[in-house]
Amino acid sequence: MSKILIIEDDAPIIKLFQEVFPMAGLEIEILVSGKEGIKRIQEIRESKKEKPGLILLDLILPDINGIEVLKEAKKYPETKGLKIYALTNYSNPEFNEELIKEGIDKILVKAQYSLNELVEIIKEALLPSISFLQQLLFFLFCFLLWDITCSKELVKNLKEGKRQNNWSKSGKN
Repeated sequence: MSKILIIEDDAPIIKLFQEVFPMAGLEIEILVSGKEGIKRIQEIRESKKEKPGLILLDLILPDINGIEVLKEAKKYPETKGLKIYALTNYSNPEFNEELIKEGIDKILVKAQYSLNELVEIIKEALLPSISFLQQLLFFLFCFLLWDITCSKELVKNLKEGKRQNNWSKSGKN
């Protein structure tokens, strides 16, 4: 499963995430400041760090506002497609409008969700990247199977001295 990058400064919440998320099969990495978040966005942009499947971003951080981290991520083509969920206790319609304008994927107010609900939301957010990988692997498997089958048929026909008729399954020469 894809890694989740959490940018959060609240120690009790961090401890809770560190205990609950791995038990739910979620791999996490935690940064505790906006500046660390911006540094990580830069490292992702420069391909020094792997893109996470999801970023959970607290908006009220000790050094800079979470919106600045969001703007940094959405500013560059290499990181514009990152899935970022605001995870905050601060809910204000004007603030939410700014988040939407800046490209936030979802706004989650901490007090409105249980940990189980949050885990399910995160797993759901990660599904598209998992299903794409599964689809790709399935496609490659089918292609290889088709290629092996065609190769065996070609070898059989060559041994029998038959001329290959492209795309024909009739068996006639």
